[in-house]
Amino acid sequence: MRSRNHDIYFAVTHVPSKEDAFLSGGFFAPYSYGIYDHTPLESGQPLVSMVTTNQPGNAFALRYAYHDETWLGVLGVTRLELKDSTGIYYPLPAENINAAFMILGYNVTPRLHLEFEFDYVHSPSDVTGNYHAERLRLVYRFGAKMADDDY
Repeated sequence: MRSRNHDIYFAVTHVPSKEDAFLSGGFFAPYSYGIYDHTPLESGQPLVSMVTTNQPGNAFALRYAYHDETWLGVLGVTRLELKDSTGIYYPLPAENINAAFMILGYNVTPRLHLEFEFDYVHSPSDVTGNYHAERLRLVYRFGAKMADDDY
């Protein structure tokens, strides 16, 4: 759902188990999320969006964005409810993974944009463990300003 300054996005995916299938039938690379006037290189792919797994199960994603001419605020959560899988190199047990990200942005000038991103991934796996990252981006737009529909 979208309005002039707000975006809400909700998605659910189910990948069924299949005993004789490769990786027990499942592979998740759940949900990237592009921000309204940015390129994917800048902030369309928060780290949380890059969580992948080789297991069947269910995935849920919820994203909210507020944006106007000056401010940008994005909150996103993802939950993976995974089942047992044969894995690629070793069996992967059923587990749940929770991930979230937040982006706060400010347009200092029409061409200069400052942005802070925080990502957190909680995983019970001893192999991957928990992960968090903070990134500060300074973006300058060169050339003629494009219309919003061209981004």
